Amino acid sequence: MASFERKIAKAHSVIAKIAKINGKPPPDFKTFYEMASQATKQKSTEKRYTILDVIKNRRLLRYNVLLSVGWLSCGYGYYAISFGVQQLSGNLYVNLILINAMDIIGIVVWYLANCLGRKWTTFMLFLIGGSMGIVVGIIQFIDLSDKDELVNGFALASKLCVSSGWSALMILTSELYPTVVRNIGYGINNAVARLGAMVAPQLVFASEKIDGLSYLSFAGMMFLSAILVVTLPETNKTALQDTMDITISQKKSDKQSIMNPGYEKENYGTID
Repeated sequence: MASFERKIAKAHSVIAKIAKINGKPPPDFKTFYEMASQATKQKSTEKRYTILDVIKNRRLLRYNVLLSVGWLSCGYGYYAISFGVQQLSGNLYVNLILINAMDIIGIVVWYLANCLGRKWTTFMLFLIGGSMGIVVGIIQFIDLSDKDELVNGFALASKLCVSSGWSALMILTSELYPTVVRNIGYGINNAVARLGAMVAPQLVFASEKIDGLSYLSFAGMMFLSAILVVTLPETNKTALQDTMDITISQKKSDKQSIMNPGYEKENYGTID
């Protein structure tokens, strides 16, 4: 017990320092102690969740299926463009630097996700990325004087959109799942993305014989993912869900969030 009290006292001092830095009053020690004791008791009796809990829950299963399509598309698109860099014109090493530099530029997605919302940022980037992919695929069938430069430019734009869109999708995914199954849900989608990554080299190889195959496939998957993402609820500026409880009127909330990115859910009830 003494060890537990020492840990609580240490945790309280750390939180008090954080509160002081942020110009806030420190939490009352007695209240803090009671909350920590209650949390410890709950942890010892809390249910351990598995992948079956995600599958058995209709709403989470729906989220998982819709998100998995996006993750599969991102996994395929990201690695298809990266592995296909040798098919671009110009110096291979310069192209490698430019392709990877797109990931650095994609950091701006964190700002967009806060301003536009996670869902709409993902939708926008998927839509633009798919459009760039179609342009690259079509250009490869057309005989133009500056064909190589156009392919390189739009390919880089595609890589920027898919890497940024994937980052936005990661945020949306982590915020859609309740805390108790967040790692499980995130892990499922991450595994699905690796399936796309495994398919990517095969289509890149096939595109050497069939012009535009990898980019047109990428475009189709991006457009499909964009459509499916719109059906998901917006999570920006909403409290993270800790348990398997969700809004009683979640269905209405989901519909409103599709039309109104700023819609926020507040009251929580029991999940179906």
